[in-house]
Amino acid sequence: MVGKQKIFEEYFGKKLGGFLLSELIKKSFLLNVKRVWVHTCSLDHKYALKNYLSRGMKIFKSEIVKKETA
Repeated sequence: MVGKQKIFEEYFGKKLGGFLLSELIKKSFLLNVKRVWVHTCSLDHKYALKNYLSRGMKIFKSEIVKKETA
């Protein structure tokens, strides 16, 4: 694994997710990585999937995870 990415809420909407993901992808391929996988779920930020798709990623599997209530 090259790294994990998380944007803190105070930085939402500032276009940092797209920038960081693009940089992560570039660095991965510089390290001769053959494939980049992103695991996400319905609990992710509402724009996360759009971010992944706009950077050329494709949906491999889709499922919905329900939030557990205490």
